Amino acid sequence: MSPDWSRSELTFDQLRLHVSATGSITDAGPNTLQVDFANSYLGGGVLNSGCVQEEIMFALRPELLVSCLFVERLGFDETLIIEGAEQYSVGSGYADDFCWAGDFNHSDSGMKRDKWGRWNYAVVAMDATKYSNPTEQYNVEEMLRELNKAYCGFTDELFPERKLPPVVATGNWGCGAFRGDVELK
Repeated sequence: MSPDWSRSELTFDQLRLHVSATGSITDAGPNTLQVDFANSYLGGGVLNSGCVQEEIMFALRPELLVSCLFVERLGFDETLIIEGAEQYSVGSGYADDFCWAGDFNHSDSGMKRDKWGRWNYAVVAMDATKYSNPTEQYNVEEMLRELNKAYCGFTDELFPERKLPPVVATGNWGCGAFRGDVELK
Protein backbone atom coordinates (compact mmCIF):
# COMPACT_ATOMS: atom_id res chain seq x y z
CA MET A 1 0.00 0.00 0.00
CA SER A 2 1.38 3.38 -0.98
CA PRO A 3 1.74 6.15 1.59
CA ASP A 4 -0.73 9.00 1.85
CA TRP A 5 1.57 11.51 0.18
CA SER A 6 -0.60 14.48 1.16
CA ARG A 7 0.13 13.77 4.83
CA SER A 8 3.83 13.02 4.55
CA GLU A 9 6.04 15.15 6.76
CA LEU A 10 9.34 14.00 5.27
CA THR A 11 11.57 16.67 3.81
CA PHE A 12 14.49 16.29 1.42
CA ASP A 13 16.99 17.18 4.13
CA GLN A 14 15.99 13.93 5.89
CA LEU A 15 17.16 11.87 2.91
CA ARG A 16 20.67 10.72 2.12
CA LEU A 17 20.82 11.86 -1.47
CA HIS A 18 23.70 12.26 -3.88
CA VAL A 19 23.11 13.79 -7.29
CA SER A 20 25.68 13.54 -10.05
CA ALA A 21 25.49 14.93 -13.56
CA THR A 22 28.15 12.54 -14.85
CA GLY A 23 28.20 8.82 -15.56
CA SER A 24 25.42 6.50 -16.57
CA ILE A 25 23.06 4.11 -14.83
CA THR A 26 24.83 1.06 -16.21
CA ASP A 27 28.17 2.39 -14.92
CA ALA A 28 26.83 2.96 -11.40
CA GLY A 29 28.87 0.16 -9.92
CA PRO A 30 28.15 -2.91 -7.83
CA ASN A 31 25.31 -3.34 -5.37
CA THR A 32 23.04 -0.74 -6.93
CA LEU A 33 19.38 -0.82 -7.85
CA GLN A 34 19.46 0.40 -11.43
CA VAL A 35 16.33 1.96 -12.89
CA ASP A 36 15.15 0.77 -16.29
CA PHE A 37 13.13 3.61 -17.80
CA ALA A 38 10.82 0.98 -19.14
CA ASN A 39 8.29 0.95 -21.84
CA SER A 40 5.07 -0.51 -20.40
CA TYR A 41 5.93 -3.44 -22.69
CA LEU A 42 9.24 -4.50 -21.18
CA GLY A 43 12.29 -4.32 -23.39
CA GLY A 44 10.85 -1.54 -25.50
CA GLY A 45 12.34 -1.85 -28.96
CA VAL A 46 15.29 -4.07 -27.97
CA LEU A 47 14.24 -6.79 -30.43
CA ASN A 48 13.38 -4.24 -33.09
CA SER A 49 15.09 -0.94 -33.76
CA GLY A 50 15.27 0.82 -30.39
CA CYS A 51 18.61 1.79 -28.88
CA VAL A 52 18.11 4.07 -25.91
CA GLN A 53 18.35 3.48 -22.15
CA GLU A 54 16.13 0.40 -21.78
CA GLU A 55 17.28 -1.27 -24.98
CA ILE A 56 20.94 -0.69 -24.11
CA MET A 57 20.43 -2.16 -20.64
CA PHE A 58 18.77 -5.27 -22.12
CA ALA A 59 21.53 -5.63 -24.75
CA LEU A 60 24.30 -5.52 -22.13
CA ARG A 61 22.39 -7.89 -19.82
CA PRO A 62 20.54 -10.25 -22.19
CA GLU A 63 19.13 -12.27 -19.27
CA LEU A 64 16.73 -9.32 -18.84
CA LEU A 65 15.06 -10.40 -22.08
CA VAL A 66 13.37 -13.27 -20.22
CA SER A 67 11.14 -10.67 -18.54
CA CYS A 68 9.53 -10.01 -21.94
CA LEU A 69 8.15 -13.56 -21.87
CA PHE A 70 6.62 -13.35 -18.40
CA VAL A 71 5.30 -9.80 -18.17
CA GLU A 72 2.81 -8.83 -20.84
CA ARG A 73 2.57 -5.18 -19.83
CA LEU A 74 3.23 -3.16 -16.67
CA GLY A 75 0.03 -1.90 -15.11
CA PHE A 76 -0.72 1.59 -13.85
CA ASP A 77 0.44 0.65 -10.35
CA GLU A 78 3.16 -1.91 -11.14
CA THR A 79 6.91 -2.04 -11.38
CA LEU A 80 9.09 -5.09 -11.86
CA ILE A 81 12.25 -5.88 -9.92
CA ILE A 82 14.66 -8.25 -11.63
CA GLU A 83 17.57 -9.55 -9.59
CA GLY A 84 20.81 -11.20 -10.67
CA ALA A 85 20.80 -10.61 -14.44
CA GLU A 86 24.39 -10.99 -15.54
CA GLN A 87 26.14 -8.33 -17.57
CA TYR A 88 28.10 -9.76 -20.50
CA SER A 89 29.11 -6.69 -22.49
CA VAL A 90 30.14 -3.07 -22.23
CA GLY A 91 28.68 -0.51 -24.59
CA SER A 92 29.66 2.92 -25.78
CA GLY A 93 27.54 5.79 -27.09
CA TYR A 94 23.79 6.22 -27.19
CA ALA A 95 20.98 5.80 -29.73
CA ASP A 96 22.41 5.79 -33.28
CA ASP A 97 25.96 6.04 -31.89
CA PHE A 98 25.68 3.03 -29.56
CA CYS A 99 28.10 0.17 -30.20
CA TRP A 100 29.60 -2.85 -28.47
CA ALA A 101 32.79 -1.89 -26.61
CA GLY A 102 33.96 -5.25 -25.28
CA ASP A 103 33.33 -7.95 -22.73
CA PHE A 104 32.28 -7.04 -19.19
CA ASN A 105 34.77 -8.17 -16.54
CA HIS A 106 33.08 -8.99 -13.23
CA SER A 107 36.33 -9.14 -11.29
CA ASP A 108 37.09 -5.51 -12.23
CA SER A 109 33.62 -4.33 -11.21
CA GLY A 110 33.77 -5.29 -7.53
CA MET A 111 30.44 -7.05 -7.91
CA LYS A 112 29.73 -10.03 -5.62
CA ARG A 113 27.33 -12.94 -5.79
CA ASP A 114 24.43 -13.35 -3.37
CA LYS A 115 23.64 -16.47 -1.32
CA TRP A 116 21.91 -18.04 -4.37
CA GLY A 117 24.92 -17.46 -6.63
CA ARG A 118 23.32 -14.58 -8.54
CA TRP A 119 25.19 -11.35 -9.17
CA ASN A 120 24.24 -8.85 -6.49
CA TYR A 121 22.56 -6.56 -8.95
CA ALA A 122 18.95 -5.51 -9.38
CA VAL A 123 16.97 -3.65 -12.01
CA VAL A 124 13.64 -1.99 -11.37
CA ALA A 125 11.56 -1.55 -14.53
CA MET A 126 9.32 1.51 -14.23
CA ASP A 127 7.30 2.78 -17.14
CA ALA A 128 6.73 6.50 -17.43
CA THR A 129 3.75 8.20 -19.01
CA LYS A 130 4.21 9.56 -22.52
CA TYR A 131 2.72 13.05 -22.67
CA SER A 132 1.28 14.50 -25.84
CA ASN A 133 0.60 17.60 -23.76
CA PRO A 134 3.47 18.02 -21.27
CA THR A 135 1.40 20.21 -18.91
CA GLU A 136 -0.66 17.11 -18.01
CA GLN A 137 2.21 15.80 -15.86
CA TYR A 138 1.50 18.52 -13.29
CA ASN A 139 -1.97 17.14 -12.55
CA VAL A 140 -2.25 15.62 -9.08
CA GLU A 141 -3.28 12.22 -10.50
CA GLU A 142 -0.21 12.09 -12.74
CA MET A 143 2.18 13.07 -9.95
CA LEU A 144 0.60 10.46 -7.65
CA ARG A 145 1.08 7.82 -10.33
CA GLU A 146 4.78 8.64 -10.60
CA LEU A 147 5.28 8.79 -6.81
CA ASN A 148 3.55 5.44 -6.38
CA LYS A 149 5.59 3.84 -9.18
CA ALA A 150 8.81 5.04 -7.55
CA TYR A 151 7.66 3.90 -4.11
CA CYS A 152 6.73 0.47 -5.47
CA GLY A 153 10.09 0.10 -7.19
CA PHE A 154 12.37 1.43 -4.46
CA THR A 155 10.91 -0.21 -1.35
CA ASP A 156 10.87 -3.81 -0.25
CA GLU A 157 8.10 -3.63 2.34
CA LEU A 158 6.29 -6.67 0.93
CA PHE A 159 9.47 -8.77 0.97
CA PRO A 160 11.74 -7.36 3.69
CA GLU A 161 13.98 -10.44 3.51
CA ARG A 162 14.87 -9.48 -0.07
CA LYS A 163 17.10 -6.54 0.93
CA LEU A 164 17.23 -4.37 -2.17
CA PRO A 165 20.53 -2.60 -2.79
CA PRO A 166 20.74 0.64 -0.76
CA VAL A 167 21.82 2.80 -3.71
CA VAL A 168 19.44 3.72 -6.53
CA ALA A 169 21.03 4.65 -9.85
CA THR A 170 18.54 6.62 -11.90
CA GLY A 171 18.26 9.58 -14.20
CA ASN A 172 15.62 11.71 -15.87
CA TRP A 173 12.85 9.10 -15.87
CA GLY A 174 10.32 9.70 -18.63
CA CYS A 175 12.07 12.75 -20.01
CA GLY A 176 13.27 13.00 -23.59
CA ALA A 177 10.90 11.26 -26.02
CA PHE A 178 8.19 10.94 -23.34
CA ARG A 179 8.34 14.72 -22.74
CA GLY A 180 8.65 14.58 -18.96
CA ASP A 181 9.92 17.65 -17.14
CA VAL A 182 13.49 17.15 -15.88
CA GLU A 183 12.92 19.45 -12.91
CA LEU A 184 9.75 17.62 -11.85
CA LYS A 185 11.32 14.18 -12.18
